[in-house]
Amino acid sequence: MRSALMSAAHHASNRNAWGQTLIEQPAMTAVLADLECEVSASTWMVMRTAQSFEDARSGDPQALAFNRIVTAITKYFVTKRCTPVVVEAMECHGGNGFVEEHIMPRLFRQSPLNSIWEGSGNVICMDVLRAMRKDDATVGAVFQEVDSVQGLDASYDRFVADLKDSLMGAAREGNEGLQANARHLIDRLALAIQGAVLLRNCPDTLLVQHWMSTHIRGEFATHFGTGTGGSQSDRLHLARRAVPLKVRE
Repeated sequence: MRSALMSAAHHASNRNAWGQTLIEQPAMTAVLADLECEVSASTWMVMRTAQSFEDARSGDPQALAFNRIVTAITKYFVTKRCTPVVVEAMECHGGNGFVEEHIMPRLFRQSPLNSIWEGSGNVICMDVLRAMRKDDATVGAVFQEVDSVQGLDASYDRFVADLKDSLMGAAREGNEGLQANARHLIDRLALAIQGAVLLRNCPDTLLVQHWMSTHIRGEFATHFGTGTGGSQSDRLHLARRAVPLKVRE
């Protein structure tokens, strides 16, 4: 994901059209800003999952429960988001990004791999549900994680409250209902975890607020570049975050 985004941002920073670099043109700025938020949120989520392994070494039951469920949620969600990110990054290059001499075709072919092997999407969803059924502490551990940032963002608090209601409703439907809604519920669990990690740890408030506007405050966007929050200068700040440091210099 990061490699594809950096390649797209590098291209957009150097390619000129209509008197401006691509990265400065609002439509492209919006796409790159959304991609940067997506990749950064995924990175923060992976780092939090890695930390959960360290925390679990203490033997604390809460840490063990969180590690058990967040590993599967992260594996499912991040690998599912990888291919759309790479496809959009490839599109940023135009036709050059499609030819085999470019790095993008290889990244595109490899992008769905981790959501297929070592557990396909449905298998991982069933693993999350199995963890929830076998140990109630896993769900409690997730909610302890997200409740730790309660009060920092009102829209996020409402999202978490709705998620809790949805989980209880799905549980009342029994195993069939849980399985039918598994992907929807796990998507929302993943977004809740990402939101908590960003609110607690990310120092870039523009990134956090832009992510909130595209993932929490409205309907989860189908395509990158469709977010309407923030100004052009805010989006340009986010887009330029993805540019490799040597190019920025």
